[in-house]
Amino acid sequence: MISIIFKNKRTLLGLKIQDITSISGIDQALLSKYVSGDRNPFDNHLLTLSKAYQLATQVSKNRCLHFLKQQLLMTFYRAIFLIKNDINQNLSPL
Repeated sequence: MISIIFKNKRTLLGLKIQDITSISGIDQALLSKYVSGDRNPFDNHLLTLSKAYQLATQVSKNRCLHFLKQQLLMTFYRAIFLIKNDINQNLSPL
């Protein structure tokens, strides 16, 4: 996940969230959500964070896209599961 990459790289660089906030100009509350995985970075923030964390931009974009694809698939599979359960409950005899 992109949040793990950010956390590990920040630790490796010896930086605090406040340092990344100062470098990137991204609000600390929003940055904390990115780092915790509660929210995915916007494209422009992804580029800014890649620079702040000294990551190769293409690598971080690829990892972020992979993460977003995983999240989308998980949402899709959950929806299918809920639909199947609903169908099964409606078809079962009372």
